[in-house]
Amino acid sequence: MQIMPSTAKLIWPEERITKAKLFHIGFNVHTSMKLLRDLKDRYGDWKTVFGCYNTGRPIINRYAEKVYNHQIKFQKTAI
Repeated sequence: MQIMPSTAKLIWPEERITKAKLFHIGFNVHTSMKLLRDLKDRYGDWKTVFGCYNTGRPIINRYAEKVYNHQIKFQKTAI
């Protein structure tokens, strides 16, 4: 979740975006989550949201398909 300065300015228009903020992990995560929520509210479809998050345009690309269809595989460990 590394955000671009232009994305940070879009999400936080009243806030001064400094280099320090852009390198702060909490700011990056918070901004990314807010962007995903805003995109979900706008488009309503997670595939479109993931494509837009990746490309900046509301398209469904291979990345969006891969993220949307990802299955978490758990491994059993011996105790």
